[in-house]
Amino acid sequence: DDASQPLSGAFRLLVLTDKNGNPNLPFAGEVIGPLSAPILLGTEGVEYFVDRPFRHFPPELLVAKTESPETSIQGIITVSSDLQDQVEHADRIIIMLFDPELGRPVAIKIMEKFDPPQKFSIGQVNAMGGQQLNGKYSLRILTDKNNQPFQSVAGEIIGRSQGLISLGTADLEFELDLPYTR
Repeated sequence: DDASQPLSGAFRLLVLTDKNGNPNLPFAGEVIGPLSAPILLGTEGVEYFVDRPFRHFPPELLVAKTESPETSIQGIITVSSDLQDQVEHADRIIIMLFDPELGRPVAIKIMEKFDPPQKFSIGQVNAMGGQQLNGKYSLRILTDKNNQPFQSVAGEIIGRSQGLISLGTADLEFELDLPYTR
């Protein structure tokens, strides 16, 4: 529970492959193994097999996640008029909160369809690695046409926040206003 303390005791093991950069979202070709029985730290020679397609996490790991207005940013995604012809209904939307000090995403949310203007929210429930979010973040939202959010293709567009946005912000109008090139 406390990351500053050394680990001790027994832990359960779960191993899966990740092809799409989001270990929480199953993707074609990914595989997973079973959730192991508790294994004492220091145990050697453990055999483990990834033996099935990754479709979902084991039920005992699923916790009902509820979004709270106080720990999220909510609003509407719009598209600038000169880029509206780039948007297709099959485009996915990738929403990312970036930590300004770390320079990397701390929360990611993927929406499978985009029909602007579209409501969105992102926050603690989408935090990577269970980290605790607080304070202000930069926001990036982009379209994804090829199921590769970190590889741009023609027609993808992006919006970046001009400043930092506080968790708890509601009714934010966020415009996608630039071609996405990487």
